[in-house]
Amino acid sequence: MSERQKIACISVIGPDYNPIILQRYCSEKQEQEIETLLFCSLDYFDSKGKGYAGFIGNILTSDRFQVWGYKTNLRYKIVVLTFHYSNLRDDHMKSICEKIKSILFSAFMDPFYLPFTPIKSPLINQKIESVAST
Repeated sequence: MSERQKIACISVIGPDYNPIILQRYCSEKQEQEIETLLFCSLDYFDSKGKGYAGFIGNILTSDRFQVWGYKTNLRYKIVVLTFHYSNLRDDHMKSICEKIKSILFSAFMDPFYLPFTPIKSPLINQKIESVAST
């Protein structure tokens, strides 16, 4: 099981619901389901409360995926989809989300980054991919 991919998708959604980062690690035929789950998961962030920031936990489950959520204090939403066979614990997923948050905020420090636009940096994408593979 350690050789199998555990994370299917990592995404960061901006405060105005625009995608900042979207990286998929699955087959093309699963992309439609992943996009639907990402869209549906946004309701859970709103129901948690406007002032809440931090790890939300497992917010949604489908027949193939589990959806994990984390909301930053700047209202960015980190959504991670894992495969059911991965059996990742809450503390491990919280750690993954906090690493993604750290990568995200370091990207914001780039003077050439235009706020609220998708991050296209190959270095940032590589850092996020390394988090997904560990």
